[in-house]
Amino acid sequence: MIKNVKASTSEVIVMAELNPCVTFAKIIKKDRQACMKSVAEYSLAPNEIDVLLYLSNNPSFNTAKDICKYRGISKSLVCHSVDSLCSRGFLTIKEDPKDRRILRLTLSESSAPVLAKLKKARQQFQASLYQGLSKEEIKAFQSVLESMIKNALSE
Repeated sequence: MIKNVKASTSEVIVMAELNPCVTFAKIIKKDRQACMKSVAEYSLAPNEIDVLLYLSNNPSFNTAKDICKYRGISKSLVCHSVDSLCSRGFLTIKEDPKDRRILRLTLSESSAPVLAKLKKARQQFQASLYQGLSKEEIKAFQSVLESMIKNALSE
């Protein structure tokens, strides 16, 4: 929160237009759209895409509970997505050999082409975000983002 700042009406409007939460939400929405478009032929729901990408990027955090915790997706949506992905052959469920109560989610071989398309779409989208920016601007932006994350996590 900005304290003790005297700003004109036009400055306040500009500050409101640069709301990072709104900006990040717009970027995330565009990223999701790019991912969904890249795998439209599979008719995957957004949460199914999230589950696939999460498991691909975090193979050691492979329980439904992990997905709920780290992706912020509700238990019911994760359960529904996991069931759907299993029935379509993209995921397998195995009991943990050390604790039968824990069910481990594993990507199947048939998920590989889907993941390849998703990762390519995500890479292309992320590259488009940096288009026209110098290395110095990108480094400065990353530094600002790190500071914002630190600030957000300290509250």
